[in-house]
Amino acid sequence: MIKTNWKLQDAKNKFSQFVNEALTQGPQYVLRRGVATAVLLSVRDYEKLTSHKQSFTEFLLSCPKLDADDPFQRQQEYPRELDL
Repeated sequence: MIKTNWKLQDAKNKFSQFVNEALTQGPQYVLRRGVATAVLLSVRDYEKLTSHKQSFTEFLLSCPKLDADDPFQRQQEYPRELDL
């Protein structure tokens, strides 16, 4: 993929070309005052980025399990006493 930078004003003035290049060449970066501030992606590229995320339940189920033989010790510190 070719990284293409567009000044904000150019992206606004040539929006059709801006979108066409995102579709054919890949992500298009928008610069505001010389700093990259936004990216235009095709729907295909966006879905590629977002489709591999696990649900929260899948994430929890994929966490390593504790073995019954692993020593698990509860924290021995108690909260400080407060005078109310």
